[in-house]
Amino acid sequence: DETVLKNLPGIGDYTSAAIRAIAYNKPANVVDGNIERIIARIFAVEQPMPEAKKDIKVKAGLLSDWQKNRPGDYAQALMDIGSAICIPKKPKCSLCPLINFCKARDKGIEAGLPKKKPKKPKPQKHGRVYWIVNQKGEVAFQRRSDTLMLGGMLGLPTSEWVENTTEITDLIKNANKSNLEIRHSFTHFDLYLEVFTVDISKNTNHLHGDYIWLSEQDINQGGLPTLFEKVVKLMIKLDKV
Repeated sequence: DETVLKNLPGIGDYTSAAIRAIAYNKPANVVDGNIERIIARIFAVEQPMPEAKKDIKVKAGLLSDWQKNRPGDYAQALMDIGSAICIPKKPKCSLCPLINFCKARDKGIEAGLPKKKPKKPKPQKHGRVYWIVNQKGEVAFQRRSDTLMLGGMLGLPTSEWVENTTEITDLIKNANKSNLEIRHSFTHFDLYLEVFTVDISKNTNHLHGDYIWLSEQDINQGGLPTLFEKVVKLMIKLDKV
């Protein structure tokens, strides 16, 4: 009984249906990602996912209801077709036993189904990153606050990261803009950091803040977040030109 099965930890709609069909050979509407794709194509469901999931589940039920004798074999057959033939890109329609029933194939839209909603554009954030060099040629790094992105990790000093460039507040006065910019993509936003340089061997102003000074050899030991590795590689390369 699928209702009883779903009361067990970690058992949802798909797993309970699969257990019922494959383990007990009882009719069940088994729908995983592969089967969703097959059903979307057979019925030419053009509504984007995930809104189309409910309609696809209903349509899948129209087919699985017929499978009274070998429901387990039927479910596994669809899974195999979805993983090997009705694949996301360039489906192998000429090999498919369902080709004569596929409305998407008739319309020539099979490769575009199931449709996905267009991704929302990521927020674009901006800031400044500082390449600070002392009299020994060492570069300043800071341990990032736990409240910030990349918290607890070692990184170059940066300003706050904001969406409006007019809101960027200089972390260090008298820094020199280098006209270099680093772009880095995080999961939820894209970041653009302008590179500013500070040579304190030529700057009489006191530098405020707790810094960890690393030589080029120390920096090359690795362990920096990718964002700051990009800055380091660019600045060291320029220094050697």
